[in-house]
Amino acid sequence: MKNTLLLTIAFLLGSQLPLAAQDSIFTTKECIVASVTEISEESIRYTYPNETVVNSINKSLVKKIRFSSGRIQEFTRFSNFPPVRSWEDWESVSITQLEHEIKGLIRLDEVTSKSRGASTISNVNRVKDRAYKKLKIEAAMKGANIVYITDEDVEGNRFYGNSGTTAEAFMSGVAYAESTVSLGEVTKFLEEHSQLKHVTTVSQGNNIVEPALVGGSGVISYSYPTTEGAFVYMTTTIQGFENLKMRVIYVTDDSMTLTLDDKKKLYNFILN
Repeated sequence: MKNTLLLTIAFLLGSQLPLAAQDSIFTTKECIVASVTEISEESIRYTYPNETVVNSINKSLVKKIRFSSGRIQEFTRFSNFPPVRSWEDWESVSITQLEHEIKGLIRLDEVTSKSRGASTISNVNRVKDRAYKKLKIEAAMKGANIVYITDEDVEGNRFYGNSGTTAEAFMSGVAYAESTVSLGEVTKFLEEHSQLKHVTTVSQGNNIVEPALVGGSGVISYSYPTTEGAFVYMTTTIQGFENLKMRVIYVTDDSMTLTLDDKKKLYNFILN
């Protein structure tokens, strides 16, 4: 009996040792309790207790690490973007052609924009501004803070005798985010909302600058959220889109936004 009791106590104490030796990674969103294995120029690698899979997080998203030894290492974030919490914050999306400004950020997706003047007397700068606006709206609808321009082609009005062509602007780039929605944020929102209601659909066509808004379809069904890398996804059925996996891009106290790109249109589904 005495030996059994001693073995039980030893087992319980031993099972607690790995947890007591963990590091605490404080991000912009949450605290991750894990073992830090590597700190590189761009990322921090870590493993969860009793697991061997190595996870990674962008260094720019980490405020500090409290190591199991008690030592604290703080990190200075290299950039600070204005908050983008919905597609309506598109004006806060930055545009850059400098590669160092996207270093350490989370790559989201490619974005493109094309704008054409209404006539041969169209102002080329206005045409260019519309292209930029469309690019920023698309980026905001994908959860981005900044777009890295990879190609830009702007041509003014051209005349050929009695005819001509209007001014055009074409731009393409890659959208990046400073941070993404965490699984903890999504889970907390779902716990606080016994039913999810679809309130608004925002859609943007390939060559349309201004998004279209349509009223929602009410209560929806959905699957439990899952993670893939830095992203959180939910499979749901909304307004004719059945059992499709959509990425969660924004979570506020009052709403959650999912994004879907079917290559014809880009959609944001706003839920509460």
